[in-house]
Amino acid sequence: MARKDLRLAGIVAAEKIVATQGIGAATYENVAREAGMSKGGLLHHFPTKQELILATFDNYVDVMRQRREEIAASLPEGRNSLARAMVLTTFEYLDSPQHAINAGIGMLVHPDYRARLSRIKHDTLNALTDCGVRPELASAIVCALDGIWLNRGIVPKVMTDEIEQQVRREILALVDQIEAEADADGGRKDSDRQCRA
Repeated sequence: MARKDLRLAGIVAAEKIVATQGIGAATYENVAREAGMSKGGLLHHFPTKQELILATFDNYVDVMRQRREEIAASLPEGRNSLARAMVLTTFEYLDSPQHAINAGIGMLVHPDYRARLSRIKHDTLNALTDCGVRPELASAIVCALDGIWLNRGIVPKVMTDEIEQQVRREILALVDQIEAEADADGGRKDSDRQCRA
C-alpha cells in the first residue's frame, strides 16, 4: 500500500472506531488493527494520538469541501451558488458518522482544532465576500451553519425533522438575498472570481 493510502487507512480506521466505540477506544493498537497495519506503521504517520484525531478532522473538511464543490458545480452560476452549496453540504452531512466524530473532537477544545476551525471560518468568509456577498450577510450565513453543525454534534437530533427543514429553508432564504442584492446592483460582481468552490 502506498504511503498516502496507509495514512488514509489509519484515518478511516480511527473514524470508524470513534464513531462506534468512542474516542477512548481509538488506541494505537485498535486503530492499527482496524487499518490492517502495524502499530509502528501507524506511529510513523501519526506520532501522537492528537495528530491522528486531528487528521480525522482534516479529512472530514476535505471530504466536505469536495462535496461542496460538486454541489456548487451543479448549481446555476451566480453570487449565491457558493453559499447555497455550503448550506446544502452542511445539511447533507449532519447525519454522517464523520459529523458526530468531528463535533465530538470539537468538544476537546484543543488549540490546534480551534486554529483549524478559525482558519476555515476565515477562508469561508473571505470566499463569500470575494463573490460579492456583504460581510454581515456572509457572517450571518456562516454563523447559522455553525450553530446547526454544533447543535447537532453536541445534542444529536434536538430538532424535529420538520423544524430542521424549516431552519434549512430560512438559511436558504438568507442565501437568496445574495442574488437579490446582485440583481439590485445590476448583477455586478465585486470580483472576477468564480463563485462556485
